[in-house]
Amino acid sequence: MTEPQRSAAAEAMESGADPILSAVLEEMRRVAQDQEIELGAEFSGSTPSMDVPLLESGLDSIGFATVVALLEERLGYDPFLMSDEPIYPTTLAEFVAVYRDAAPEA
Repeated sequence: MTEPQRSAAAEAMESGADPILSAVLEEMRRVAQDQEIELGAEFSGSTPSMDVPLLESGLDSIGFATVVALLEERLGYDPFLMSDEPIYPTTLAEFVAVYRDAAPEA
């Protein structure tokens, strides 16, 4: 029997290749812990599915606002404030992409 394929998210997190994904997941877990709520199974494991809907995270709108504020402190930018148009990500992949697309050039 072969080993199950690992998700790209898991590989990126383990290799440190995707600091934005790691930061998003760490802050989501931090907010959930602070609010004493349990994250959805897809978000609390070490191999999150990038297609999981954000609504399944267990965080409410206040929780996500807190995650965005913490990410602004950590990453130094808020893509939602930087955009001229409203942004409404619905999956983990879309949420992470919002941050990747707005990341300042190194």
